[in-house]
Amino acid sequence: MSIFSLLGTLPKLRRLNLTFYSYSLDEPQGELAYDAWTEASRDLKFQRAALASLESLSSNVSSTQHLECICLNHVVYLAHDVFSRPTFVALFAGVQELRFLAIGHRENQENFQLRPVFDFWSTNVPPLLHACRTTLTSLNLGSLDEYVSSAEGLSLQDLYFPVLRTLDLSNIIFDAQSHVEEFVVRHCSTLKSLSLSDCKIPCPMALPPTRTWADVYRRFSDELGMLEVFEVIGDEELADGSSSSLPWRTYARWNLPSPLRGWNEYFEDEEGPRTWGLDDDVALERLVKIAKERKSNAS
Repeated sequence: MSIFSLLGTLPKLRRLNLTFYSYSLDEPQGELAYDAWTEASRDLKFQRAALASLESLSSNVSSTQHLECICLNHVVYLAHDVFSRPTFVALFAGVQELRFLAIGHRENQENFQLRPVFDFWSTNVPPLLHACRTTLTSLNLGSLDEYVSSAEGLSLQDLYFPVLRTLDLSNIIFDAQSHVEEFVVRHCSTLKSLSLSDCKIPCPMALPPTRTWADVYRRFSDELGMLEVFEVIGDEELADGSSSSLPWRTYARWNLPSPLRGWNEYFEDEEGPRTWGLDDDVALERLVKIAKERKSNAS
């Protein structure tokens, strides 16, 4: 890890982009309990050591003063004690652009435990976000392989970035307890670009859901008065094979038979014809049109 510790010798370092190639974690020999597996994994050991080595940056005052962008990709969301260390949190103070995308490997572990994931999102991540709350202009937050909601510990209730202009959310569940929708609207006076990548609205067993995407899009249209760019990114495969501006798998259900498996996409062909959310496309098109017109008028 000596190469990472040398980062502290770069006095004018402005951007830090670190991607862990941990989509397929190594499997220790034999059957291990979950805690033992996380300790034995060489990939996780490397990730912990690499993150810990970054603390050397905070010891160099000139480096942290110039660090404007941090990108951490493929961070396995298990509880890392390094995230709670003041010297590591200090790296994020003054950051203007932050990309923090995690992966979970839940599907690969039969003995998966939800508690470390909950601790990661509820305890480890918030201090990093709060550290740059006064300077952050661009935030890319979420997961690359699994949906994240309040069940996984996510809560954006107390977060506010007064100069935030660009927001990208990936694999986030818009459930009431995570306060994601309120978080977005809270930045109505500054937010100019919003991207939702494979985000879902929870769909309870008793249909219909309390809110649909049409409800959310209408609110964004009415309250995000500075928005100039809005996009929805997701699975483009459609139920009837036709083209549409909105991916059809936009709702999710908690996997009750196997709750440790997390969220499942709502499949219309399996559940029967949907009688709710039929105006999602219309509300989305209106929001995109309003944003484009605002951008055109501003140019």
